[in-house]
Amino acid sequence: MANEAAAVEKLEGDVIQVTLPGQITIAGSSALHESLSRIVESTDVVVLNASNVEKVDTAGLQLLAAFAHERSDQSLITELRHRSDRVNSALAMLGLSAAFS
Repeated sequence: MANEAAAVEKLEGDVIQVTLPGQITIAGSSALHESLSRIVESTDVVVLNASNVEKVDTAGLQLLAAFAHERSDQSLITELRHRSDRVNSALAMLGLSAAFS
């Protein structure tokens, strides 16, 4: 499960949705990084769908925050939607909640 790929799909208009894998951890961070790197500048709005996320660690959240920060620096929008309590707790514990407000 750690090596699950993120599913990338184009939604209405100029929106890309990335359905995150069940585990966002250091073990799968290179595959997730590769998926996100391909779309970092490709559209104005990227929606990260966290509905499948069951396990998350610091490295995984740092990767998502870096992606959102890089896009924000270019005035591009990144939304983290369908967050579980586990994801919200981890974001709050690491002080990363503001990266996805």
